[in-house]
Amino acid sequence: MLQTLVDTNDVSGIELYLITSGQKSSTERQLQQYLDKLGICCVYLRVDHGIFAGFPLSGHISHATYYRLAIPGLLPTHLTRALYIDVDTCVTGDLSRIWDLDLQGFALAAVRDPNQPEADKARLGIPADSGYLNAGVMLMNLEKLREAELISRSVQYLQHNLERVMWWDQDLLNVLLSDDWLELPPVWNLLPKHDVTVERDYRAMWCDSAGVPCIDQVRIVHFAGGGWSKPWHYNCTSPYRHTYLEARAKTPWWKFRPTGKPSLASRIRNRLGLAPS
Repeated sequence: MLQTLVDTNDVSGIELYLITSGQKSSTERQLQQYLDKLGICCVYLRVDHGIFAGFPLSGHISHATYYRLAIPGLLPTHLTRALYIDVDTCVTGDLSRIWDLDLQGFALAAVRDPNQPEADKARLGIPADSGYLNAGVMLMNLEKLREAELISRSVQYLQHNLERVMWWDQDLLNVLLSDDWLELPPVWNLLPKHDVTVERDYRAMWCDSAGVPCIDQVRIVHFAGGGWSKPWHYNCTSPYRHTYLEARAKTPWWKFRPTGKPSLASRIRNRLGLAPS
């Protein structure tokens, strides 16, 4: 994400805030060297996982997914807005337009999630005529979100509705903010299930909420989901996988073995039609 951000934007005035519970020192040093090379100013914010006691976890989902709820309280109080971008993304265009967006008094701006939103709203008790946002990219109104007290209200909600929560902090944001968010077109958070036609020059044709076809430049691609949806997976079929691989080749982590890649022996056995050993 950071490499593609640098490749497509002027980062001279960007402040990066990295929320962590305490990384290994060697990892943090390597990351800091990389950020220095990119010319990005980074501030590390430490969070205590104790504030998320009782929050549901499962599989690969750790307390880190709930860091988003802590952003308004962790960032310096003089900041009035922040742009949150998930790490499993590639930035493919200029972000100045979203940064300068008039939030019109809403708590945040986000893209509507295309993954079974009706079922999610019914599960959470959200009105059917409301939207369900994807939390992977959010322009945050920090002043209003600080007033919303997301963490304390999340604790209260989970005490009586733990069984309702399936998508972790994203569910909580949708419940607590309800209609207090501004909908963005999917080019700001292009998800695998968005019905789009993607071209190599990072433009996409999509339909707005009224069903009207639109063509615009894709600015953030989000490899949401698990398994093959990730560009570092051997079987990933995303048309944007090359964007990820080209960017990764410029980073200190250029050398890696794709997840799910079969061994040479396995590939030979498959080629010969032999049973696994």
